[in-house]
Amino acid sequence: MAKRRRIDRPGSKPKRRKKPKPREELLQPMADLLKAAYTFERQLFDGVRTGEKSNYRPAKKYDGKVDYDGETPVLVNKNAWVDTVKALQADGIDPVDYVHKVFFMLLHRPNPAASAPTPAQLLSTQFRKFYKQAKTMALEEIKKRFESERRLAKTHVMAKQSVNELTMQDATEEVLLDEDIDLSPLFRYCLARSMKTPEFADLATRFFLQRAVLQYVRASSDYGEVYGEWIPDDFRRSAKVEYNDLIS
Repeated sequence: MAKRRRIDRPGSKPKRRKKPKPREELLQPMADLLKAAYTFERQLFDGVRTGEKSNYRPAKKYDGKVDYDGETPVLVNKNAWVDTVKALQADGIDPVDYVHKVFFMLLHRPNPAASAPTPAQLLSTQFRKFYKQAKTMALEEIKKRFESERRLAKTHVMAKQSVNELTMQDATEEVLLDEDIDLSPLFRYCLARSMKTPEFADLATRFFLQRAVLQYVRASSDYGEVYGEWIPDDFRRSAKVEYNDLIS
């Protein structure tokens, strides 16, 4: 059967096919997110290591640079963020999750590293090993921490009920707002939400939401496995959006 030819109407211009975007351009949004996550984690890490607030910003050379020889583009520096995203996605790894776990290991190793990796060092053998180790270590740490926090919170609530003759709700509120009790932001947030009252929901949002998001996104699947239904569905759905807003 003969193939029909397209006939353009008089005066109309033939439609041109759009050129496909280069792969680097398609990867740029994730590369920007990776850069923001790395910068945020690096600031937290440097702050813990030095005891002072860090204003770290990655050097511009890691963004890549192209000069021109006449009309011919000449690559001066490769974009480290795009290259890292490309390599990690080829291995089926979420780049932002990778950064979270690398810095988790840096802070939780028996002999903590003296300095963080530069953006160009993220793909080194050492930090790929960190990522694999963190996948197991993070889950075990979260399990131990969660059981410890449950016992600690229960003990303090019961003590306040007994000694101060408080109701369950009042005792729980005092425990939630007592920063001297070693409870993580995510645990405090989930405990407040579990009380299922508008007052406690407001308390959770005002005092714990941002820090709970920062804690959760570092190991969302692990926290989901350990905390289970105790993590509210709306929190799970919005956590990544909240995190992106915080680091942008």
